[in-house]
Amino acid sequence: MKKTKIIEIESGKLQGYVEKGIEVYKGVPYAEPPIGDLRFNAPESKHTWSGVLAAIEFSPVAPQPPSPFTPQPAPPQSEENCLTLNIWTPSTDDKKRPVMFWIHGGSYKTGGANNYNGIPLANRGDVVVVVINYRLGPLGFLYLPNAPNFSANVGLLDQIEALKWVKKNIMKFGGDPGNVTVFGESAGAGAICSLLGMPAAKGLFNRMIPQSGSTSPLGYQKGRAIATAQRLTSLLEIDKDDIDGLRKISAEKIIEAQTKMDQQVLEGGTALLLGYSPLIDKNTMPKHPLKAVLEGETKNIELLHGTNKDEMRLWELWYPGVKNSEELSNRLSLMAQPMGQSKEKILEIIDLYSETRKNPTEIYNTIITDTFFRIPSIRLAEMQSKNQPDTFMYMFTYPSPIRNGSLGAVHAIEIPFVFGTLDMPRAVNFKLFPASNKETERLSAKMMDSWISFARNGNPNHKEIPDWAQYRNDRATMIFGKDVKVINDPYSKERSVWDDIIIFKE
Repeated sequence: MKKTKIIEIESGKLQGYVEKGIEVYKGVPYAEPPIGDLRFNAPESKHTWSGVLAAIEFSPVAPQPPSPFTPQPAPPQSEENCLTLNIWTPSTDDKKRPVMFWIHGGSYKTGGANNYNGIPLANRGDVVVVVINYRLGPLGFLYLPNAPNFSANVGLLDQIEALKWVKKNIMKFGGDPGNVTVFGESAGAGAICSLLGMPAAKGLFNRMIPQSGSTSPLGYQKGRAIATAQRLTSLLEIDKDDIDGLRKISAEKIIEAQTKMDQQVLEGGTALLLGYSPLIDKNTMPKHPLKAVLEGETKNIELLHGTNKDEMRLWELWYPGVKNSEELSNRLSLMAQPMGQSKEKILEIIDLYSETRKNPTEIYNTIITDTFFRIPSIRLAEMQSKNQPDTFMYMFTYPSPIRNGSLGAVHAIEIPFVFGTLDMPRAVNFKLFPASNKETERLSAKMMDSWISFARNGNPNHKEIPDWAQYRNDRATMIFGKDVKVINDPYSKERSVWDDIIIFKE
């Protein structure tokens, strides 16, 4: 292993290694371990260490329940001492490269930085790639408003602390602290959008690329967060305001209770209602992120946003489909009350989507894809484009090979295309992602170059794709699939039926 030179930052000295011409630094702590009295609290900046930190191995990921996406056969080690980041850089010179800061997904309860490799992006784009761990589930998003010495949204505050670390230290790794693009997928994308409503995040990044995640129409609700905390503390047999007692319970026992609760929620038919997620809180997120956007507080942030065509069909791999039209109506009617809509409006939506789709499962998954992914993304782009012209939209349509391609472009399938990691071992125990071949590698190259170009100058255009116009009244959307092309207002009929529904809800 060829080692890098020793880098000295404010906290201490560290040394990484060189792989394929890229300097790699793994497991770099950006905050103190959130244990003991720091559990459930905002992160504390990393203290100094002595000696030279060997930054050559991934650190443990945040404690979490098992997931179908957990790498097999050996899942990564997890522990509360997880607030670390990984860096890939072409050189630790003074060139001041664009920084691409990735926030992983996983429903705010699973995932980790160990699943990602920044070498292809760093090599191709001469950029610095940073991937972080942050607290998940009840350890990152439990809401206990009456407990003393407690902070909400600590998982998001971890991300802000990591961004502050980048602002302070990334020049030592060849990066430009004044040119930071945050990008992420699923919950990572939702987290990025949540940062728009958090004053502490202001000025820490210049651009954002939320992939398959936005401001959820059912998100940010304190009522659900309080109910989740009550259910969890009941399973733990402890008073919900006894934060000192909660800090003494092992992380393993908390995750065990979380797993049991998740199963109860699934059996109750409310699997889509995230129990642990960002919420509006006067101290950390005083207003809804979209309200901040509408008021022009985010006008200096350039936006590249998009979704996959068949997001929700991924879950067909684990959960039973919709048997008939009656079950379809019953399932979707459950969404009416939380969204503040009548059942009649939900039935109108079902009728529209049924015009071109006959299978109840396909209709259901398409409506849910639009409800939780596509339409919220469009809403954010509509609002942001009023104050920031450099707003762009995409849709990913390349199908997964699962079930002979019948599932389409499911949730998360675009990630290896963006990272250029199609030829690397799968991070899941089934072949969800397309294999590396000439067609997929060409598509990956086009996407990587768009993401890199946007990170460099706020414009995703390059010579290998059609002209990609800013998102305006014609709703220009770049389609990344077997063909790469621009379509104005894709699925416009379905989009328009939501025009009077999903804005935001405080």
